[in-house]
Amino acid sequence: MLFAALLVCTGVFGLIAVRQWWNGQWLESARWVVRWFSPHTLVGVRTASVMVIGLGLMLVWPPAFLLAFGAAIAWIWVMYASAQTGAAGRLPRALQPAVQPAATPARPRPGSVQRSAPRAEQSHRQDQQRRAG
Repeated sequence: MLFAALLVCTGVFGLIAVRQWWNGQWLESARWVVRWFSPHTLVGVRTASVMVIGLGLMLVWPPAFLLAFGAAIAWIWVMYASAQTGAAGRLPRALQPAVQPAATPARPRPGSVQRSAPRAEQSHRQDQQRRAG
């Protein structure tokens, strides 16, 4: 029973922390999570907290496994979506500059010629011309 209460309190604390981060408070702890883990971890704290609450309730009330299982699936989905689309848009506004955007490839200037790698038949033709000439 004590372990269940500890899990529920930990989950509630996670939800409170997320709310504080979005209100612009407790930002040093959020920066620490971003620096030591990843911005995706910070995005997943809300669903992970619900999952921990569900685990605690499950120890006292067995049908709560539905909440824990559903939250675990949601947590996996949130982490996957964050990794695919980037975490910067899902972070609190005060933390968005702290995340370095992924390096984008250099785009050619308008009107410039972009050369592609030679095709196999072009390189074959060039080899024949070298041999002949």
